[in-house]
Amino acid sequence: MLSERTKLNEFPDQSLWRTAGPATRPITLEQGKQHLRLSLTDTFHDADVLEMIDGSVESVEKDCEQVMITQTFVASRFQFPEYDHGIRLDRYPVRSVESIEYNSEGADVIMDPTAYKFSEARSAVFPNTAGGFSWPTASYGVESVKVTFTAGYGDSGDNVPRDLLQCILLMLSMRFYGEDNWDQYRDSIRKHQRSSYP
Repeated sequence: MLSERTKLNEFPDQSLWRTAGPATRPITLEQGKQHLRLSLTDTFHDADVLEMIDGSVESVEKDCEQVMITQTFVASRFQFPEYDHGIRLDRYPVRSVESIEYNSEGADVIMDPTAYKFSEARSAVFPNTAGGFSWPTASYGVESVKVTFTAGYGDSGDNVPRDLLQCILLMLSMRFYGEDNWDQYRDSIRKHQRSSYP
C-alpha cells in the first residue's frame, strides 16, 4: 500500500498528490483468496495476491477517480482559477477540505475556512462569494496554491459500496489468471466514472 507522498496525476494547471495512504485494504487477503478459489491454508501465493490486490485497488481508483479507504491528498496549482471558478478535487468522495494554502510574495498564507466552501455535487471547492469572498491573488509558481483534503468511503472495506469491491475482485482475477474480461470490467467501472467539471 502506498503511504508516502505520491504524484497521482498532472494536468497543465493542476497536480494531485497523495500525502497519506490508506491504513488498510478494502479487500483482505482472505477475501482475495476466496474469490480466486485458493486454499486459505496455502500461503504460497499470499505475497503475489497482496501485491495484486494493491494493484487492482489502484487501477479501480484511477479509472473511476474514487477512493476506497480514507486517504489525504493535496491538489496543487500554479495560481487560483480565474473568475472565481472552482478547484476540482479529483478524488471522490471528499470527506473534508482541511486547508487551502497559497504563496503571496514569498510568504505562505492559510486561507480563512469561512472564505471558501466545498460543493459535493461538483467535487470542487469555491470561494464563498455569498459571504463576500473571492480567490486571493497568489504568486505564480509551482505549487503556489495547495488544497489539502481527505477523501474515501471510510476506514474499512465495510464502508465501500459492494459493486466497487466487485470491480476490484474482477480486476484481481484478471491479474492473477490472465483472464480477458475487459468488457465486463469497463461496463462495471463506467457507472462510477465522474465526468462533471466545475
